[in-house]
Amino acid sequence: MAYKFQFGDAVMSGALEQEHGITVEAGGLTVTAGGVTVTAGGLNLDAGGADFNATGLTNVGAVSGVTSYSGSTSISADSLTLGSYGIATAGVATIASMGGNWTNASRTVADLGVITTVDINGGTIDGATIGGASAGAGTFAALVGTSLSVSDGNITNVGDINCDSVSVDDSAAGLNINFGGSSTGNNKLSLTDDLADALNITEAGNSYMKFTTTDASELITFGKNSTFASTTIADLGTVSACTSLTATDLVGTNIDGIIGADTARAGSFTTIGATGATTLNGAVTLGDATADDLTFNGYAASDLIPKTDSAYDLGSTGNRWANIFVDSITGATVALTVESVGAGATIGSTTGFALCTSGNGATVTLPAASAGKELTVKLSSSVGDIVLTAASGDLVENSGSIRLESTGSAVKLTAYDGQSWFVS
Repeated sequence: MAYKFQFGDAVMSGALEQEHGITVEAGGLTVTAGGVTVTAGGLNLDAGGADFNATGLTNVGAVSGVTSYSGSTSISADSLTLGSYGIATAGVATIASMGGNWTNASRTVADLGVITTVDINGGTIDGATIGGASAGAGTFAALVGTSLSVSDGNITNVGDINCDSVSVDDSAAGLNINFGGSSTGNNKLSLTDDLADALNITEAGNSYMKFTTTDASELITFGKNSTFASTTIADLGTVSACTSLTATDLVGTNIDGIIGADTARAGSFTTIGATGATTLNGAVTLGDATADDLTFNGYAASDLIPKTDSAYDLGSTGNRWANIFVDSITGATVALTVESVGAGATIGSTTGFALCTSGNGATVTLPAASAGKELTVKLSSSVGDIVLTAASGDLVENSGSIRLESTGSAVKLTAYDGQSWFVS
C-alpha cells in the first residue's frame, strides 16, 4: 500500500523504515534522531537536501547525484563517487588509502600539505623547495635551474661540469682545486688547440701567464717577474732572446750570444770553445796550475812583448824550448847551457858549452845532430886529449870521430843537418 504526502512538511516521531524507495521532490528531508532505514529502492532527493542532525548516514551502498555535502561529521563508506562536482566547500577529507589510479589533470591543488612518501614519475614541479625542512638524497637524470646551493655540502661523483666560471664562496676559506688522481697522466688541464690566448692567468686585467696554442707557434708567456730561487731547472731548452741575466749560476748550459755584453762580470768555465775572432778584454789568466796544458794551433799574428823589461823568461833550465827559429837575436847577453863531462859520458842535447874534466885519451860522445845547433867542447887543464865520437848514425867531419889534443884546447861544432857535425 503506498502513501503519498502532499506539499508541506511531514513530521514523524520514531524510526521510519521503508522497504522500497523514498522520493522527496522538494523541501528536503530532515532527520533529527533515529535515522532513516531504506531496505530497498534507495533514497531519492529530487530537490532540497537531507539533514541528519544527530545521526549519520550509514550502511550506504552508493550515493549518487549529490550536488553538495555540508556538515561537521564524517562520511564513512567503502567508496565515494563525487562525479563532476568535486568538493566545493572548505573542509577536511580523511582518506585512508586509494585503491586505484586517479588523475587531477588541468587542476590546481592550492596546498597539498605534507607528503611523507611520494613517487613522482612525470610532469613539472614549479616554485617548490625540495628538502626545505629536512634534506634527503635525490636522484635526477638532469638538473636545470638558474642557481644551485648545497649549503657547504659536497658535490660528488660528477662526470663533467660545464660552466662559465668557478669563483670562491668564502674568501677567508679560499679556493682549493685538488688534483687527487692516483694514476699518472690523469691529472691535467686541457686547452683548446690553435688559439692565440688559450689560457690566461690574470689579475685586474694584468696577465701573469698566458698559454698560446697557435699551431707551430705554441708559447707560454710570463707577463710578470718570476723567481726560481734555491731550485734547479733541469733543462731550460733553447733561449732565443734574453734581455739580461743577473746573479745567475749557469751549470751545464749552452749559451749562444754575447755574455756580459752590457756589464761584464767574471766567469768560471771548465772548457771554452770559440769559433771565429775572439776578444778577451782585461787581464787574462790561462790555467791555474803548471799541470794545465796550453795548445796553440794557430799562428801568432802580432808581436809577443813582455809587460816588464827583463823580468820574464822563455822556458827554464828544466823546461827548455827545443829549437828557436829566428832571423836575429838582439840582446845584451846570450847565455848558453854549460855542462861538465867526464870520460865515457855523452854531452846533453841542450848543452851549448861542454868542459871535459877527466879522461886522458878517453871517449866523449856528441849529442845527436840537429840542423843549426852549435856546440863548443873544451879540455880542462887536467886533460891532455879526448876522442869526440859522433852519436849513432851521425858523422863528425864525415868521420865517426875526431881527436881533441892539448890541454886547454877547444873546438866549435855546428850541425849542418840531422846527422852531420862540422868544425866551424
